[in-house]
Amino acid sequence: MMRHIIQTSSRPDDTVADFFMGFGSTIKAVLGLERVAIGVELEKERFLQTQKEICAEVSGQHVAEALRLAAGIEPETATASKRVPLQ
Repeated sequence: MMRHIIQTSSRPDDTVADFFMGFGSTIKAVLGLERVAIGVELEKERFLQTQKEICAEVSGQHVAEALRLAAGIEPETATASKRVPLQ
């Protein structure tokens, strides 16, 4: 269902952002749809686990390259951002 929503509400080469990534359902649905996916998760452990699952679903090299280009870091060392209180 998520895949269908992404296909009908975006175009190839669009960026799909999920700011509450959790288990990565949206990011995983984007795989193979010619879209760019951005996932954000506050919980470091959840982020790292979801990242491993996504890497297992697609070519590790493809994901590793995308992460290096987007964040300038290796996938194994990627961490979630720290929460900064609003003032």
